[in-house]
Amino acid sequence: MGKARIALAQPKGPGKPGPRIRAPRRGSIHGRRGHRVADDARASGGDRAFPRPAGIAGGPRFCHSAPVISAACHMSRHAPTPAEVSTRPHGFLGIAVALWMLLAGGASARDSGATLSIPWWTVDGGGGSSTGGVHRITGTIGQWDATAMTMTAGTTTGLAGGFWPLADAPEPAPPEIQGQPASPPPVAAGECITLFVEATGSPLPRYQWRRNGIQLQGATNPVLELCLTNETVAAAYDVLVFNDLGFVRSNPAVVGRQLDPLPSSPDFFARGVVTGLHGQGGGSNTDGRRIPGEPLHDGRRGGKTVWITYHAPATGVLTLDTRGSAFDTLLAIYQGTDPKNLVPVASDDDGGGYYRSLLRCRVIGGLDYAVAIDGRAGATGRYELNWDLLVTDVVPPRFVRQPAPTTVRLGGRATFTAAVDNATLLQWLHNGVAIKDDGRITGARTPVLSIDNARVEDAGSYRLVALVGAIRIDGEIATLHLDLSPAGTPGISGAAAFDKFADARDDILPPSSGSSRAARASRGQPGGLARGGPLLTRTDDFGTSTHETALCGVPSGASAWFYYQAETNGLVVLDTTGSSYDTVAGAFVDLTGDPDAIASTGCNDDASEGTATSRMIFNANADLLYAVVVAGKEGAGGTLVAQVRPVGQPRLTAGGFAAGDTFTVAATAEPNLRLVLEYTASLAAGWTPLQTNTVPSTGSTEYLLAAGGANALYFRAKPDFSEYPMISTPP
Repeated sequence: MGKARIALAQPKGPGKPGPRIRAPRRGSIHGRRGHRVADDARASGGDRAFPRPAGIAGGPRFCHSAPVISAACHMSRHAPTPAEVSTRPHGFLGIAVALWMLLAGGASARDSGATLSIPWWTVDGGGGSSTGGVHRITGTIGQWDATAMTMTAGTTTGLAGGFWPLADAPEPAPPEIQGQPASPPPVAAGECITLFVEATGSPLPRYQWRRNGIQLQGATNPVLELCLTNETVAAAYDVLVFNDLGFVRSNPAVVGRQLDPLPSSPDFFARGVVTGLHGQGGGSNTDGRRIPGEPLHDGRRGGKTVWITYHAPATGVLTLDTRGSAFDTLLAIYQGTDPKNLVPVASDDDGGGYYRSLLRCRVIGGLDYAVAIDGRAGATGRYELNWDLLVTDVVPPRFVRQPAPTTVRLGGRATFTAAVDNATLLQWLHNGVAIKDDGRITGARTPVLSIDNARVEDAGSYRLVALVGAIRIDGEIATLHLDLSPAGTPGISGAAAFDKFADARDDILPPSSGSSRAARASRGQPGGLARGGPLLTRTDDFGTSTHETALCGVPSGASAWFYYQAETNGLVVLDTTGSSYDTVAGAFVDLTGDPDAIASTGCNDDASEGTATSRMIFNANADLLYAVVVAGKEGAGGTLVAQVRPVGQPRLTAGGFAAGDTFTVAATAEPNLRLVLEYTASLAAGWTPLQTNTVPSTGSTEYLLAAGGANALYFRAKPDFSEYPMISTPP
């Protein structure tokens, strides 16, 4: 249905043009859930009153951010200023807001109590004449009372649609960002700021804000208000703007706290010193680098390290975290004076949430500790470091062994094993909820957790929590995947899906190993899903990697990455049938391990009309690695079922003669496969293409042919390989 969209530009001086009306676009407005509750991001709610800035006459006095009415109030961190306003009226309430905003530009109209009668068009029916399929309502739709700010209904009884102003309908167009969200100056604790984006498009654009690549629940308006109630809020924010014709991603706006700079350095030997029981500071790792002998922090690829020394003023438990950082961080703490001989104390990747790091460890008073702040897979940006020392003689728990991700057959037995020192209480969590022993699940409070007769609901994340007194240490997350391979097939026990491209890459090609096919074979790598499947996993808490590109021009998130290597050359199909949410899938050739250099082999949004899952076919080279990604459309997540399997041989059957001296040939083949029907009069002769069809979702297509009087014709069907080029092995 049609929705009105009015952009109000405040006059910038005497003689400048006043408000302008942009023709609205067809389209619906709705929000989609995110993957983490953003209680600090007030992206929807009721009216919020703001004082008028000193010296400013006129202009809107409030900003409404209900889900279908959003005013993009560009304001400073203290009060709103006159700026361009974008709103989406919906029904009479929307018309009221839009007209009031138009009248706000002229004080006499706003304060005189005038009553206006405005004719509108509706897209979705109603009486009256029509031009070009757009109906014009006869009579008065409603009256607007500018003093009471109310709309009185006119002749709109029974109309289901929204309304267009009396103007020509715009041509369909993908979204285009007219105004990018801007990074504000550093923000004081407790202070509130507003980010906004201005965009055009037809149908009406929709919006989804993200924090460090992870979608914010309910943040589906062009305006995002943030209050720095804690360090988690500081981050990099961007917004996806999309409609039915495409999407565009905004530039990131970095929101940082007002912090003193830290004396960090990319040179290990030039690092500065910080101390104290509590503290925080900021900096950047843009100039960071990997120095000779530097260890892999948390065992993961980085490459953009800066160093700092923490001098422990007392013995106790130290908490270090990078919450507030605007990129995917790695954090590690060591003892030692030479980067080639450092002794690891503790490390972490994503324990701080939103791809930030958090660790706890015991430190001894009077000693110096080398702290490394790195960017996962070379990520860079503004970092924030927070520390808190609990003075105590209690020795905190220490993980000697972390649990590993595992993949088991549906109905099989899953085991997670950890080893912890100094813990007085252990507790396993499944998707963040404490587990209890129930006979099928045992070991919920021991280092070894066992799950018998694995079910679909058992898939997801597992973490062991270790406690001694009030001191808590969290182990790393280990994911349980389910192998849905049919009985009698080899299965995919070594396959796994990951939240980040870098994690998937490190799983199949560990940082310290080679990348040749022989090296992979020597480590027993199964080639991803090459031997069976489907694979079932949960993606509720997945986000979006820094380097990800758009799949099929569709706004997406909650990406799951895994690797695939074909056992032989040939066509394969990537299929997400059985997933619980709307998926977008793609496959890339990975020649170098650089996420910015992977080459796309294609993508698919919906396998067929009316289907939310995806199916794409590509020509796999057995000598190459393929990075496969399945994302949730508009950031959806849930139960993912993914499979990559060879395309089967097409089968032909003769359908017999039909009316008009024609006959039919039916082909059964993989849905979505581009199939060529060829014929020959002699098997000793060459084959001639006859017709090309795309196999529908039913898996069967029919060719209607003229008999033509030919004798003993032979037919065959084969894939149209011009649609599926194979990427050759690099030199």
